[in-house]
Amino acid sequence: MEIMKPRASFLRLLFAANPDLLPGDSDKVTGTAIIREINIARQNPTLYANFLEQTRQNYAGRVRLMAGRLPVCPQEGVHAVDEAIRFLRHARPFPALVLAPGLSSAAADHCREQTGGVVGHHGCDGAMQEAELVVTA
Repeated sequence: MEIMKPRASFLRLLFAANPDLLPGDSDKVTGTAIIREINIARQNPTLYANFLEQTRQNYAGRVRLMAGRLPVCPQEGVHAVDEAIRFLRHARPFPALVLAPGLSSAAADHCREQTGGVVGHHGCDGAMQEAELVVTA
């Protein structure tokens, strides 16, 4: 079985494509919202490609213009939209993802530790993240 993996720019595009999840509305971005948006693309890639083709019309070079909002300038610009459309046109549907509470809890713990300037895959206690997942799950 061949698994097509989108580049990181595709995941960033998911959020840029949905005006309700723009940085100015960051209080609306939840794990559930992210999973919901990804699942739309996973379960019906053709529908999401159509959505992105409509979104593409709002680009002027690297700038995305939306009525009633400030212009957004994603680093990748319209090329990421084109890449995502090509990827989705060849992708087959996949089942929905579900939010895993244990994994979400471990990720939240890891983010809290990272805010203190600590980076890497070890927790403050020196444990690897895989160990935290076993304990948290």
